[in-house]
Amino acid sequence: MNKMAPEKIVVQTFYDQVGWQEDSASRVFMDAHLFDDLRAVTEPYRARANERVRELLDAGGEFLLDVASGPVQFESYQRFSDPYGKRVCVDLSIRALTGARSRIGDRGWFVQADITALPFRDDVFDGIVSMHTIYHVPADEQQIAIRELYRTLKPGRRAVVVYNWPRNPLKRLIAFPFELVDGVKGMILKIPGARYFISRIKRRFSRGRSEQIEFEENHRASLSLYFHAHPLRWFRRQSDSLFQLDLLCWRSVDVPFLRRVKESERGRALLRWIQKAEDRFPRWMGRIGAYPLLVIRKGSTR
Repeated sequence: MNKMAPEKIVVQTFYDQVGWQEDSASRVFMDAHLFDDLRAVTEPYRARANERVRELLDAGGEFLLDVASGPVQFESYQRFSDPYGKRVCVDLSIRALTGARSRIGDRGWFVQADITALPFRDDVFDGIVSMHTIYHVPADEQQIAIRELYRTLKPGRRAVVVYNWPRNPLKRLIAFPFELVDGVKGMILKIPGARYFISRIKRRFSRGRSEQIEFEENHRASLSLYFHAHPLRWFRRQSDSLFQLDLLCWRSVDVPFLRRVKESERGRALLRWIQKAEDRFPRWMGRIGAYPLLVIRKGSTR
């Protein structure tokens, strides 16, 4: 690979040294601990989101390109390649590719490469998936990344990209009651002696916290992983002259919201309601929600 931009080196270093470290007990990677909610209460909601990706890739064929594949850590990720002969895993991280090889073995090929300079010829892949990748690419190179996906995609096929909107109405709406609670907390903390009593209560109820949780929180506080998300209008400009872009929903709510959902029947019911709204109104929820599915379709040359 040619000399990389500093932002890409930051991403590569993070995933080689932190993100793709695997917990030996849970067999879950640090990336998932840091950037997702793995509790049982959210599992059906998370599974449905990945099922949406699989459904868009179900045409099958000889080659599926997985850009920034990571170690293909979850079974729902592994199922993306079921209709394909080979899954071509591309990543900047050697640790990611080692993990992917251990999971899919002979079903995959493993290439260390940059999404902005894919080492493949034009029109070769029957399907392409890229999850949570492009917003970690330098802002001025994201257009190149998208064009590389389009270039290597076969005519008549589609690439599926999971992205993250920088601002969305649903997040602001959902965040309002939590911000209200935080505002009340802020007012309480101004009362003389309140901080002392609150700290005593926290110490009392945090004695059972595991070292693993503390370790994760320390990492989360020190992360400097590069991130830049463009708004929808930017994507519209990219697609107008090159490809057909369809906007659907992957998840409409973000991870901080999921972590506030209680392990209860009421919490499960809330997520079922959100999932039903996403399934019924995928384009609308993709527009106003947190994580859209950007489906790039390449017209047939015939």
